[in-house]
Amino acid sequence: MNYEQDNLALAKLFEFTRTDDAFELKRYLQPDNSAITEIEIPLAFRFVRVGSIAPKAFKDAIYLKSVTIPETVRRVGGRAFEGCTSLENIVLPASLKITDGGLFSRCNSLRRVELPEGVDIIRPNTFSQCPELEEIVLPKAVCIIHDGAFSDCPKLRSIIFPEDNTITLLGTAFKNCPLLSPDVMMYSLIGSNDIRLPFAYNAHFDWDTALRQDVFELALQYNSFKHVGKSMIFTSIIDRNLIELLPLAAGMLDNSLSEILADYSAAHGKTEITAWLLNFKNDDSEKSIAEKISERFEL
Repeated sequence: MNYEQDNLALAKLFEFTRTDDAFELKRYLQPDNSAITEIEIPLAFRFVRVGSIAPKAFKDAIYLKSVTIPETVRRVGGRAFEGCTSLENIVLPASLKITDGGLFSRCNSLRRVELPEGVDIIRPNTFSQCPELEEIVLPKAVCIIHDGAFSDCPKLRSIIFPEDNTITLLGTAFKNCPLLSPDVMMYSLIGSNDIRLPFAYNAHFDWDTALRQDVFELALQYNSFKHVGKSMIFTSIIDRNLIELLPLAAGMLDNSLSEILADYSAAHGKTEITAWLLNFKNDDSEKSIAEKISERFEL
């Protein structure tokens, strides 16, 4: 729905606040009916550009199905479209920056979103609890995906990653996304582009998924642990008595790491593992690390 740049008409739909060189769309006034389902945010108000959208500006606008944000808008505040349960289509400008989390949380009707090139960080809970969301296309600029960014999206099955970049993925970014198969899930964690694993960043990561043998093997295949706190991986394996996974990661184990793990094992009462780790460098050097682990723990 196109609105003429008439100040009176715009003032009935939006509340604006003047900043230094632009207007901020402070709030969508939500006419008390379902007649307006499509909104094009104006380029200007009172002949001054609209440069930003405030946090919660469209929160719980339950009738909106389509929103177009113009190129003049560079920043959108947190939870700006949270709870827009009918929202199916959102047009985002190329230069957009997302300044806080929860932007599209609880948007029940969103199915596919292509984030613009200006987005470099996906904030916490940006797309959390979007039950119909199936596909996300990430821009080249993305370098960090925060906790809960896509959590609780039960239909999410496709994540299209950019090429030739590195992404740091924090712990619960894809929590409760059951349709992401192990290989897709692990690609979302490591990828062929050296996407960084979350182990060293967040202790609340879903270890039941991450430490499954098929997922762990895939991680090793991509040699994805080189940017990760390796002691975090091993201590988690040891603490949960998942010793059978140690041979899979044997190539990462060295003398300095064995000393760290021995200290950890001793502190947690894992005496059998401690004794072996402390003698690690004295073991038969002709045998592979995987063989040593397998023999020691009779795997």
